[in-house]
Amino acid sequence: MLTDITKHKNIHFLFAPWQTFIACSLFILFLLSPSWAHAAAAQKHDIITSQEREWLERHPIIRLAPDPDFPPIEYLDENGRYQGIAADYTRLLEEILGITIQIERLDTWSDVLDAAEARNVDMFGAASESPQRREYMNFTTPHIELPGVIIVRNDLDATLSLEKLKGLRVAVISGYIWQDHLSNDYPELELDLVADMKTGLQKVSFGMVDAMVANLATATYTMEKEGITNLRVAGESGYFGRYAFAIRSDWPELAVILQKALNTIKPEQDKAILKQWVGFKPTTTWVPDRRFLIITGILIALIIIGAILSWNIALKRQVRQRTQELKQELSERKRAEQALSTSENALRRVFDSAYDAIFIHGLDGSIMDVNQRMLEMFGVTADEAINMTIADDLSEPGDQIQSLAEIWRQINDGKRMFFEWRARRPHQNQYFDAEVHAQRISFLNGDVILATVRDISERKKVDALKNEFVSTVSHELRTPLTAINGSLGLILGGMAGQLPSQACELLEISQRNSNRLLQLINDILDIEKLEAGKMPFNMQEVDLVALLKNSIEINQAYAEQLNIRLEFKPQLAAANVSVDPDRFSQVMANLISNASKFSPSGDIVSIELDREDKYFRVSVTDNGPGIPEDFKTVLFEKFTQLDSSDTRAQGGTGLGLSISQTIIEKMNGTIGLDSIEGHGSTFYIRLPAL
Repeated sequence: MLTDITKHKNIHFLFAPWQTFIACSLFILFLLSPSWAHAAAAQKHDIITSQEREWLERHPIIRLAPDPDFPPIEYLDENGRYQGIAADYTRLLEEILGITIQIERLDTWSDVLDAAEARNVDMFGAASESPQRREYMNFTTPHIELPGVIIVRNDLDATLSLEKLKGLRVAVISGYIWQDHLSNDYPELELDLVADMKTGLQKVSFGMVDAMVANLATATYTMEKEGITNLRVAGESGYFGRYAFAIRSDWPELAVILQKALNTIKPEQDKAILKQWVGFKPTTTWVPDRRFLIITGILIALIIIGAILSWNIALKRQVRQRTQELKQELSERKRAEQALSTSENALRRVFDSAYDAIFIHGLDGSIMDVNQRMLEMFGVTADEAINMTIADDLSEPGDQIQSLAEIWRQINDGKRMFFEWRARRPHQNQYFDAEVHAQRISFLNGDVILATVRDISERKKVDALKNEFVSTVSHELRTPLTAINGSLGLILGGMAGQLPSQACELLEISQRNSNRLLQLINDILDIEKLEAGKMPFNMQEVDLVALLKNSIEINQAYAEQLNIRLEFKPQLAAANVSVDPDRFSQVMANLISNASKFSPSGDIVSIELDREDKYFRVSVTDNGPGIPEDFKTVLFEKFTQLDSSDTRAQGGTGLGLSISQTIIEKMNGTIGLDSIEGHGSTFYIRLPAL
């Protein structure tokens, strides 16, 4: 805390703790006496004007924030109560003025200063005036004046001054005026900044510093409270602390009111408050006679000899005990180190035996550690790997480098990433496809990025062969199936003449299964094209209303075969979107045919169009059996059918919804489902509006 200091010389004080109880009792009796109450009541009506009384009535709550740890001047006790010299003055002002001062409890003195500057509190109970604080606070005259002293250990029996502390380590509380004053006037002193009075006194007590310069009252109070008995006051600093009430500068009326109240406090009231917390009495000089000195010297010598002997015995005992403890600690440490080494070796074996390559990266992308599989996969040594970076040394050059930087940023932000990577073997200059899982984890003394890498080159080759096989077989099957289907149609159409009814029935069964097999082949080819990215999309700006009408007309005949009526309910006159008309019609054909197949005979399938924010929504609703809840999550997966038995009522490949979802997503839209089992289903498409 900053204080305004004025120099005073030749003033001596001794702390007298036994006076606290007597002073406190006398002060309480004085406050409770009728004459005091009468005087206070008279004061609060006489000392301020009617305008000042009105100002107090307009401001019924005045917030005071004390220093939480500045005893005995002011502090908050273990129950959060405001205590100390300034607290007693505050309660006295409440009595004199008939007001209530609300105590705001903050954690540190720095918090108090910040709150006052931000106008979150209105006043301090004990603060010193400074140019910085005058910018946002007004001050009364000081109501507390206490000296600063030099505190040392008892074994240093000299009388000291600040000049005699040159070359010594001196503790001062950081941010208090003693720091600034000693830095300015005594730069040759080696200052040790401490957080609080207790810490500073303990450092002096344990010999960590030579002396401490502090407020006498606060120092003696803390020594008594903490039971520190090996310290004494060795001299005066030559400075005197002055503490006043500080009031926010935009309330000058309150500063005037408090000053008037302070002026009415009598000297005996000041003494009663001060005596409760700090006992003072001047020292006297006494010169003992020669006989007293001899006897005292002998007694002191005997005490010292006895103390040395006792100390030696105790020291030997402590040395033996400590030696045994050190042996035990050393044995336990060796066991712990051995266990740690065993654990580290086991973890390293697991690390090196993993099937996938493992990287441990710093957050900047540098490689910190790798396992044996990584060295084998990339054909490098451990020393080489540590000096490499993913982007520069182990990646195929090109756009991938920029993509890796973005992926790394997302991992640093805590996102778990799974991606494919075109990796490089630096010595062979070979490239291969890899699959990477990466995430940020806590490791040793900080966070790192853990990445596992799997070589998927062989899997890619197998997938390519599989796709090529499926495509080849599908094309080879589709040509003869088309011919068979056409031939069956011609025969059923009467080209071969009149056939028996049983033969026609068998031919119709053959044609239906031929159509079903042809649809399966077409769906497989569509899936293969979509996954390989070979399906072309001719994106055009079209009117969704017209496109839906066309789709309904195309599928009307199929619905009529099932005795289903298609009903179109557009809520918009026009809806412009960017789609591939043919692919969109393919999706609508799938949704309308599904709804028709699963609707009861004679029912209606409703197609609706409306707008949702920046999207157009197309809905296809039926009154069929609905979709079970546990089936909704897998409905859009390949080869998924609600009834997969050999005796199911409705046919299908189980690929239509998966193909539809991929097509809609390629056109920047989404497809979804709303359904309650037993109450029908609604499949919907959402497309961005233009």
